[in-house]
Amino acid sequence: MNYIIASNRPFKGRVASNPEELNRLLTTYEPEVPLYIFFPFWSWKVPDKLLQATTCIGFHSAPLPKGKGGSPIQNMIRLGYGYTEVCAFKMTTNFDEGEIILRHPISLGGSLGNIVKRISELVEVMIDDIVKCNTELLGRQEWEIKALKHDKLKDRDEYFKNVPDTFKRITDNLLLETDTIKQLHDEIRMRDEEGHPKTYLWHGRYKIDFTNARLEGNKVMANVEIYET
Repeated sequence: MNYIIASNRPFKGRVASNPEELNRLLTTYEPEVPLYIFFPFWSWKVPDKLLQATTCIGFHSAPLPKGKGGSPIQNMIRLGYGYTEVCAFKMTTNFDEGEIILRHPISLGGSLGNIVKRISELVEVMIDDIVKCNTELLGRQEWEIKALKHDKLKDRDEYFKNVPDTFKRITDNLLLETDTIKQLHDEIRMRDEEGHPKTYLWHGRYKIDFTNARLEGNKVMANVEIYET
């Protein structure tokens, strides 16, 4: 297995969950680095030296080259999209930029936990496809993988036309005022994952967290936790 997966989420194979662990793993390959290093769910800058030494492949959950930047899942949901893309790309010194080598649509239905689980499973398939394809192409000077065509979205460009070029990372999970009950439901579910900061409101000195949101007709049912700060 001539590759490393660097991610702060669990994946099969050799996984580094932070830069220190990645450095320790790389020492096992000296004097040569692995053929690939895959970076799904990775939030640290990759050193330029490593980008130049091997093929570093990032994954982004927005239809690149649109949707660069932070919180792509949440931003796509806020825009009203039912699907996004998981894009695998050759990493460069610029965030979320580089040659796209594989892309695949993924549903944005359900809670954040459901979405991340689907993305993680898809990423493992994409990694297998990339490694297999490159093995078949050994000996060629130029390595190339054609982007997959969408089987669920008939006109990809038209579907994603309203996605901006860049997203701003969502850093505050305060439940904002929304125009529709569906948007309120989206605000809760798009953060609902074990270990992720929850959507919340303040009531005086009491903080109210919302989880497990269900949209039932014209109302949202959710679990509520209230605690004093």
